[in-house]
Amino acid sequence: MQRAIIRGHLGRNAELVTFSGDRQQLGFSVACSERGKDSESVTTWYDILFHNTKMQSYLVRGKEVVVCGRLSVNLYQTKDGAPRTALRIFADTVELCGGRDSGSDNSGSGYKPANPRSESINAPAGNGPMPGGVNQAQSLDGGDDGLPF
Repeated sequence: MQRAIIRGHLGRNAELVTFSGDRQQLGFSVACSERGKDSESVTTWYDILFHNTKMQSYLVRGKEVVVCGRLSVNLYQTKDGAPRTALRIFADTVELCGGRDSGSDNSGSGYKPANPRSESINAPAGNGPMPGGVNQAQSLDGGDDGLPF
């Protein structure tokens, strides 16, 4: 089994995909870009299937995510005979990256740390408040953080 961990941006909003037996998953695409030696950008697209349907409203076009899961590679030919490769990841985990208002709609709360790493480096020890007003004890034990998962 091939495992993959990718980081990229959603190319479309997550949609519910229904399989036989009324089983539903989220389907979306992720674009991963890298620069070559000649400064040309190469983008690889992945189709993602994810079991946690509660995240649908958070997975919107442009949002940066990290996806971990099983990689499936399918080789096929188009109608005109050109060879193509379809990359699909059956995701075990999907993590949202960036601040609260990152993404294409910018409808967040307006909270944006000056240094994204400063929250984890400067987090106080114990159960004191963390930057952004989140109590550390709440965030570790699944407290009332407003997220449905």
